[in-house]
Amino acid sequence: MNTKRLFFILFLFFLISVPSLIHTQTMQNYCSAPPYVTRTAPPNITIILDNSADMLQQAYPGNYDIGRPHDYKGYFNTDKKYCVSTKYFYEASSCSDSDPGPYDGGLLNWATMSKYDILMQVLIGGLGSPNPSSRGKLKGVNTDWKPRTSSAYPGCIFDVTEDGVLKISSTRTCTCNLPLITSTKGAPIVIEIINQSPVGIIQQLIDENQDGEWDSDAPRLAVMRFDVPNNNIKMDWCAGSIDKISVLINTIASDKATLDKNNSNAPLDKAITS
Repeated sequence: MNTKRLFFILFLFFLISVPSLIHTQTMQNYCSAPPYVTRTAPPNITIILDNSADMLQQAYPGNYDIGRPHDYKGYFNTDKKYCVSTKYFYEASSCSDSDPGPYDGGLLNWATMSKYDILMQVLIGGLGSPNPSSRGKLKGVNTDWKPRTSSAYPGCIFDVTEDGVLKISSTRTCTCNLPLITSTKGAPIVIEIINQSPVGIIQQLIDENQDGEWDSDAPRLAVMRFDVPNNNIKMDWCAGSIDKISVLINTIASDKATLDKNNSNAPLDKAITS
């Protein structure tokens, strides 16, 4: 066998062997972490609450669309109807002679929910009554709103006061076709919750099994809000804790979180830029 023939045979063998050595690279080839690096540390989550005066205003300032009741989220179930006693609203398809109603849940959300109510619902499932962590009843928080009307219910005036009550009355020129709430005290914006325990994203993050305890792998939370007396931001909570979940909820919605109705500052902007 001469040299040229041997070289040719070796060259063919090389061409045949190369494809079997070539393979597509995957991300696994580039994402190998050193064995001494731990991946079990829970994440850190910071929540900045806007508790400015504007948050006490109506969540739905526009006209009520009777054809889209599910657009109006809030403490009232949009698939239910409610009556109201002297103490709270409750689910019912018909009311006793002394209790006004029934009213559609979507309409009540439009009429009573503030931006702060929606914030509390998203974060903790709603502001409980008598304690923030209570799940049997939820309580709305608002300031004194200008009475308003809706073309969906001609002749009806919806009035929410800073006392946290709803009044429904007729205009001078047209009679409201809804059951009226005209008592001096009005109807407290407190909603009875049945057959469920409202939860927000915080409970879903730190208490997936809903046993009322912090999960062992739950993230660490920091909750910041505006500190009215000092005109600055304040850390209300910073923990990865073994405390009861109710302690966290009560802290987030405690008296020190009460919105300042006279402060014109924008706490959220200040919190972000500070």
